[in-house]
Amino acid sequence: MVERAVGIAKSIMRKTRKDKRDCLVGLMEYRNTPISGLDLSPAQMMFNRRLKTKLPISNKLLNAELFNNIREKLIERQNIQKFHYDKTAHLLPELKQGENVRILNFKNKTWESVKIVSKHKLHPRSYFVKKSVGQTFKA
Repeated sequence: MVERAVGIAKSIMRKTRKDKRDCLVGLMEYRNTPISGLDLSPAQMMFNRRLKTKLPISNKLLNAELFNNIREKLIERQNIQKFHYDKTAHLLPELKQGENVRILNFKNKTWESVKIVSKHKLHPRSYFVKKSVGQTFKA
């Protein structure tokens, strides 16, 4: 959730820099935008009221309100997201000794063919693999 917020903030800053506008105004508008599923903005959750922006707004809406059920709404939203994720999520099949697989070489960004030597005892999804040149390592 934090990584997503950082990405959104960077995107807003990039767009405002491109348009030669103040990035703080863009960030304030984002803070004042309601989050889907909660119907509250980050500013409302933090300050219990909307922030005054360049857009016209009624003074009644700027008054403080108490929002007691924010945590319950967040938990409900997370449960809905978990439900939809779990519909298609499944465990990966176990790899067998001697099976040929491909792994990504991060140095040169290529996929290399390796053979499973054995399963790692401490880490359930880790294996010892052997390259075609004979080098063995944990993957």
